[in-house]
Amino acid sequence: MAESSSQMARLLARLRRHQSDRPNQSLGCITSFSLHAMQRIRTLLEQLRDQLSVGGEDRFAGDVDAALASCDDAVAAFVMSDGLWGDAGSIADQALGGRSAARGQLEQLLIELGHEQIARGYTNPRTQIWISAFHHWHTRPSAQSLGRK
Repeated sequence: MAESSSQMARLLARLRRHQSDRPNQSLGCITSFSLHAMQRIRTLLEQLRDQLSVGGEDRFAGDVDAALASCDDAVAAFVMSDGLWGDAGSIADQALGGRSAARGQLEQLLIELGHEQIARGYTNPRTQIWISAFHHWHTRPSAQSLGRK
């Protein structure tokens, strides 16, 4: 994965600390994602990986694929990572760049994924920021619909 093993270890430690605050939500895994929620997150990540692959974003697709090939704890760490939700160089920021239809579909997938995470309290500090930006971009009138070119 693009993030170093020490970054992943810090994310897993953060998950463990978060889980200790929610001991009744454990299902035998350090994450509090229910089986249904983890299946939903994995499905969204599979769609994300496939879209990245089709768009030629092999590095990003490989990062998602590596998370999917791992245990649920690693998936949870990945969806909270800067590699997914960070600033410059993250999937949220850079993948399928520009204002293409493919980028719009990617943003819609990230909105869904982010909402799943927010509902369970497992987010990156930038998750809500990105979701808000994507919503804004998708709901504002386009320049063409306003008669501008």
